[in-house]
Amino acid sequence: MALAPSMDKIGPMARSAEDCARIFAAIAGHDLKDRGTVPIDKGAFTYSPSMELHSRPLKIGWLTNAWKSVAPGVAKPIETAKRVLKTYFFEREGCRLACWSLGGCRQHHRCRGESAASFRSLIRSGRVSQLTDPLGQIAGYVNEQYSAADYLQALKVREIVQKKMDAMFETFDILATAAQPIAATPLTLNLETIWLFPILSAAIGNICGLPAMSVPCGFTDKNLPVGLQFVGRGGRRFCGYPGRTDLPTAHRLAQETSEDSLGIGRPS
Repeated sequence: MALAPSMDKIGPMARSAEDCARIFAAIAGHDLKDRGTVPIDKGAFTYSPSMELHSRPLKIGWLTNAWKSVAPGVAKPIETAKRVLKTYFFEREGCRLACWSLGGCRQHHRCRGESAASFRSLIRSGRVSQLTDPLGQIAGYVNEQYSAADYLQALKVREIVQKKMDAMFETFDILATAAQPIAATPLTLNLETIWLFPILSAAIGNICGLPAMSVPCGFTDKNLPVGLQFVGRGGRRFCGYPGRTDLPTAHRLAQETSEDSLGIGRPS
């Protein structure tokens, strides 16, 4: 579904990091019908269960300002995951991002402007009134109010943020943080009332085009799953292909914090 063409990226959802790698190997590559895909000579992705980590220990930067606060039930499994990372990747360090406000704000402008263009015919036809979501019925008209000047300014900010993030990845191989400050929500919950916090790690990843992966790392006292997110450098190739650092790291974490290794059952 086209929402923000310059930021939209597809990716697999699977039971394990290894399964994600296998699926990604099948769908990755250049697409002649999609100008947003990487060139043929850079789009190849292969996966082997015997792949090894980079020759030197990975340096993981733990984002200390990704969230203003984390729900009490989420903090415990996140701390467990941090201890696992420290065990296998002993160079783990804390880091802060100074460009959150720039990235989050301008990502919103780009997303709204591009979605208005993508759904222009639907909006102009008036068929948006048939949408079930009351906010969705009017959101398209609101998005059309963003000006070209707003959009172009967002592109300028994007370049600034990309340079800042690129500089950070000169120090760290991977950034890690809680996928979100709350546990997984029930299907019956109104997300408009519970998701009042900015999802900044996703915003910075979208605006910069960074590869990322979210893996389960435990459960709350109510048996709801908690996730940890890894973010890699855009276009970086370790041992031959992008994301080489993300996949083994996620695979190791998933093994050490799985429901079997922790002695707990499946999520509610």
